[in-house]
Amino acid sequence: MKRHLHWPAMAFLLGAAACSSNNEAKDVKPLPVIDFKAPSGGYTIHTSQWLRIAPEVKHAEGATYVWTLDKDTVSLERDLRHVFAAAGETTFQLKVKTAAGETTQSVKVVVNARLIPTASSKCTISSQLLPSSPTNCPSGQKATPKRP
Repeated sequence: MKRHLHWPAMAFLLGAAACSSNNEAKDVKPLPVIDFKAPSGGYTIHTSQWLRIAPEVKHAEGATYVWTLDKDTVSLERDLRHVFAAAGETTFQLKVKTAAGETTQSVKVVVNARLIPTASSKCTISSQLLPSSPTNCPSGQKATPKRP
């Protein structure tokens, strides 16, 4: 008789364990999802120009953010703000970590050299341009009309 009493108790315990694992499955939170909304091929900027990347991050409740460039941490904020002194091509990585886990995604940045006319370069204005049209002169320097 004792053998028969243990079997119902075992079935009850197995059923309770199965129900508790189903409840836990409902509480599983998804990993963060990063969307940079970047143009095809990444971002393109000029030297001495601020770059701001504001990614859309889903499932980021309680998230921490780590932006890296060449394995160096450059920001711990959600949005990245960075300025480059030299031209080149580089890749930033963003790691978003929550209680559910972490997600890492990369974004390419192309930095072009900004050409700045020097004071010694001649400033000209084409006769085809209207007087209000921009010239190739640094601010404060007068343009010499270019004759055809």
